[in-house]
Amino acid sequence: MKQHISKFFTALRFAQNKIIKFLAFARSLFIKKKKYMAAEQEKLKEKAFEQQILDTLEQVERATSKLFNIENVLEQVCQAIQALGFDFVSLSLVSPEENTIETMYGSGIAKQWAGFAKHYLEQDPQLRDIQADIVQTLQTEIISGWDRRFDRWIYKEYRHEELVRVFTPIVLVEDNNGILIEDWFTNCKWEKITPQYEESREGQNEVFQMRLSEDLQSEREIIVIGTVETGYSSCEKQIETEKLLELLQCIARKSIEIWSALLPRVLETLAERVKHLLNADAATLHFLYKPDQQQSRYIYEVFSSGEIGKQFLKACPPRNNGLGRQAIQDKKYKIIPDLSGNHDNLEMEKLNPKAFKAGIRAMVAFPLLVDGKEGVMYVLFRREHKFIKHKLQSVDLFIRRWVVGAISYTNKIQQMRDGARWKFQHSITHSLNRILEYSIPEGSTSEASNLLSRIAWNSLNILGADVVNIYEYIQTEKEFLALSKTAGRLKEEQKMREKIIGEQNVPFLLITAVFS
Repeated sequence: MKQHISKFFTALRFAQNKIIKFLAFARSLFIKKKKYMAAEQEKLKEKAFEQQILDTLEQVERATSKLFNIENVLEQVCQAIQALGFDFVSLSLVSPEENTIETMYGSGIAKQWAGFAKHYLEQDPQLRDIQADIVQTLQTEIISGWDRRFDRWIYKEYRHEELVRVFTPIVLVEDNNGILIEDWFTNCKWEKITPQYEESREGQNEVFQMRLSEDLQSEREIIVIGTVETGYSSCEKQIETEKLLELLQCIARKSIEIWSALLPRVLETLAERVKHLLNADAATLHFLYKPDQQQSRYIYEVFSSGEIGKQFLKACPPRNNGLGRQAIQDKKYKIIPDLSGNHDNLEMEKLNPKAFKAGIRAMVAFPLLVDGKEGVMYVLFRREHKFIKHKLQSVDLFIRRWVVGAISYTNKIQQMRDGARWKFQHSITHSLNRILEYSIPEGSTSEASNLLSRIAWNSLNILGADVVNIYEYIQTEKEFLALSKTAGRLKEEQKMREKIIGEQNVPFLLITAVFS
C-alpha cells in the first residue's frame, strides 16, 4: 500500500513539474506574443504617424502654393467687379509687417498704377493718403474730382480728374474668439453719412458707413486686409446706390478668397496641421517679434480651430521670459512637463499659472527663426500628456522645413516685388542726366521739369515714406537752392520750402561726405 502511495505522489510531482513547465512555457509564449503584438502596434502607430506627416505635407503644400497664386486670385476679383459694369479696378493690400497699404493689382486703366502706390497707415488724419484713410475709417467713398488725400502727382500724371471712383475697404469679420464669420454681409447695411471734413467739390461725392447687423454689433472685430478702388472712366456718369450696394456685396463675398492667399491664413493652416500631428487640443503661432518699451508683441498671431483662440491669447500672451522665449534663445523646442528635468504633472501650475488656470496642463514651444526674424509655435494640451521624443523631433523637422519655408518664400516674393519697383525707379533716376540737356524755364511743364517730381513721388511710393524732398545743389557756389521738389504731405509745407539749408543740416553733411 505504501509503495502504491509513494508511486502516486511521485507521479503527481512529475505531473506537477510538467504543468509548471508548461505554464512557464505558455507564459513565456504569451509574453513574447504580447511583445510582438505591442511591437506590431507600435509599428502601425509609427506608420500611421508617417502617413499623417505625408498628408500634412500635402495640405501645407496646397496652402503654401496660394501664396504664389495671389495675382490669379486678385485678377478673378477684378473680373468679378468689372462684370458689374465698372471700367477699371485697383486692389491694394495691407502689410501688417510694414504697416503700409500697397497697390497690388489693377485692371483696365488701373493697370498703369498697379504695383506703384504704397503708403504708411498714418494715424494723423491730416496726413493720410486716401487708401490709408479708408483702412482707418472703414468708410466707403464715391469721389469725383480732386481730394486733398490724393497723391497730387499721380492724380495729374494719370488724369484722374476725368474719373468717378469708389474707394472701399476689404474686410473680414471675426467673433470674440477670432473665428471668421463668413456670411456677415448678408444683413449688413451701408448708411450714407455726412463726411467729417466737407470740401466744396463738383461732381458726385458721397460717404457711406458700414453697419453690421444687431447680432454682430457686440463682441466682434473687423479686420481690414485691403482696399478696392473702382469706377467709371468718365466723371459724367453717376454711381447709383443700387450699383454701389451690389459692388460692396461682391467684395464682401470675395474677401475670404483674398484672405486664403495671404500669409496669416497659411500660418493658420500650419498651426492646425501641427495640432493634429501631436493630437493636441490647440496650437498658436506667433511671428515677427517687435520689442516695445511698453509691451512687446508679435505682428502675426494665429491659432488653430477649437476652444482656445483670441480670448486665450489675451489672457495668456507669450511672455518675455516664458517657454517660447527660451526655445527661441536655445534654438530648440522646449516642453512642460519635461520628465528628464524632474518635472511633475503639476509643473505647468508652477511655471505658467495663467495658462494652468485656463486649463492647460502641458505644452511644447517650437522656435521659428526665419531670415533673421523670430517667432514661436505653441502646441497646447488640456490633459496630462507624456511627450514622445521621436514625434517631437519629426514635428520639429516639419516646422523647420515647411513652416519656416512658407514664411521665407513670402519674404522672397516681397523682395522680388520691391526689387522690380527699385529697378523701375533706377531707370527714372538715371534720366537725371537728361536734365543737363534742357534749359528749364520757371513754370515749365516740359518732360524735363517734371522729372524731379516723378523721382520724388516714385521714391515716396516705393519706400512707403511720408515725405520725400529733393534739393538742388550748386557745386560751384557750394550752396543749396530752396527746396526744389517735395512729395507727400507736410503740415507746414511753405516753411519747409523757405528753409535755408545750412552747413550743419543733413543735405549739406551728405554732400560734404561725398566730396571729402
